[in-house]
Amino acid sequence: MVLFYCFEFVSSLLVLIFIALLSMQPSFAKNFKAGFALIIGNVIGGVAAIVFYNLLVIVPEFVFLIVLTLLAGLVFGTRVFSGKKTAPLYGMAFSTVLLVIGSVTSSTDDAGSKVYTRIAQIMLAVAYVVAAFGIIERIEKRRAGAA
Repeated sequence: MVLFYCFEFVSSLLVLIFIALLSMQPSFAKNFKAGFALIIGNVIGGVAAIVFYNLLVIVPEFVFLIVLTLLAGLVFGTRVFSGKKTAPLYGMAFSTVLLVIGSVTSSTDDAGSKVYTRIAQIMLAVAYVVAAFGIIERIEKRRAGAA
């Protein structure tokens, strides 16, 4: 929070919001696997969002946006409800697609660069939270071992 306030990182506010949201999830405090899974899910969703956005640039029609969203929902939905171990990854990936595409299509700024910037910001937030919880966990283990 101090870093964002002191250096006035207004354009990276998404990172701060994601850090706050992710730090409230108890699965991050337990192990690195949850954080690694979130990173993988966001990478899958980020790649899908880039493809989604580029297709939308080629055909900038509202009906095409609806069809792409439906297609993404069907593709990710079949994987989410497949019952496989990797099913939660696709739920995270689909939410990343919706977040990135929703934020890009709702603004009038240079949308092309925003797709890549937002995906990078989400990945930075996830990596920060995973690293922070890892450091805290190691400190707690050292204190427990010393006591």
